[in-house]
Amino acid sequence: MAYEHKSGLPGAYDRASAFPTWDSVVTREGHIGQAAEMIEAQTIAHRKLRAVGDLVARDGDRVEGADIIIDQDAGTVSLVPGRIYVAGRVLDVPAAILVGVPMVGAVSVGVRLVQEWLTEIDEPALHGLHPGSMSEGEPGAARGIVSLQWGFAGDGGEGDLYQVYLLKDGVAIDQMPPPNLTGINAQLAVYDYDANGNYIVNGCRVTALGKDAGDQVFSIEAGVANINGFKRTREAAMRHRQEEQSDLSRIPTEVHTFGANPTTLTLNHAPIATINEVLVEKEVTETVTRGGTAGGLDTLANTGVTAIMEVKQGGTTYAAGTDYARSGDRVSWAPGGSEPAAGSSYTVKYRFLGAVLPTEVTATTIKVAGGVICGTTRLARAFSDS
Repeated sequence: MAYEHKSGLPGAYDRASAFPTWDSVVTREGHIGQAAEMIEAQTIAHRKLRAVGDLVARDGDRVEGADIIIDQDAGTVSLVPGRIYVAGRVLDVPAAILVGVPMVGAVSVGVRLVQEWLTEIDEPALHGLHPGSMSEGEPGAARGIVSLQWGFAGDGGEGDLYQVYLLKDGVAIDQMPPPNLTGINAQLAVYDYDANGNYIVNGCRVTALGKDAGDQVFSIEAGVANINGFKRTREAAMRHRQEEQSDLSRIPTEVHTFGANPTTLTLNHAPIATINEVLVEKEVTETVTRGGTAGGLDTLANTGVTAIMEVKQGGTTYAAGTDYARSGDRVSWAPGGSEPAAGSSYTVKYRFLGAVLPTEVTATTIKVAGGVICGTTRLARAFSDS
């Protein structure tokens, strides 16, 4: 049959749950009364009461007690007795110790509403009491009993969980003492936020702990802050991880003087995101074959030549500017002085820019080797300005 009462007790019906617009039960003379009508009157009354209560409080608001104590190492949460608003009523909740509570990520800790149904089988006092009446000793109406039990999201408990605390990495985000009634606070929050915005009352100092696996890690000490008009209280410090999403800007080049070999360079623009290329000034002595054209050019093996240090053939050392000159990455014999015979070999000591891989890269430095001491190092790289 339709409209069975949620208790599942035989002969109990409630049509009001299916008709949310019903506002009252009107009994009429000459009509047989129904037990369902008494249940429906209670359902309508409770619906009205909850509508008013929800204007003042939210499910899970603490009215008294219900403080929380967290042991991160043991993975336990201890909760003291208290009174909490749930489903339109203020109910007592006993003390509890929750075990196996995750201490990583966000976890809701709250209460579950447990409802039981008591009949004359369980409680003899529910038999008719008045001597001599038709109901004397006869079974009477059942009773609904509600209670609260502590739990947390993922504990496998039955029924809806009404959040009282939100834990983030083992720290309760808000421990505002009761009475902490959401509806009233919401009215006050509008005025506070419009006048003052977000602000810290005390504590809540943020300390940067550094970078870990791509995240910036911060420590936020205990304290009180007004956020969007609502006061938030934490009795313990917490850590916050924030994925680093940097704005990158390309630095086309950066010039440094090469020191010891290897050398560690502190860059001008930090922190570093990516090193695209490192060029260091290297020095090499190369054997070159003289071309067949007098006053012509001989090409060197490396590109990016910055200076020719020495040109020799046997015991003869040629003079820069008089006998030869540098022309890009080539030796030019255009000056018209002495030069090696066509087809003969000679040596050229010169410097050029060559690519190397840095062996160590930090946020502000790189370590490179293979360059000429007091030579030039050029970098082309991308960096983060976060």
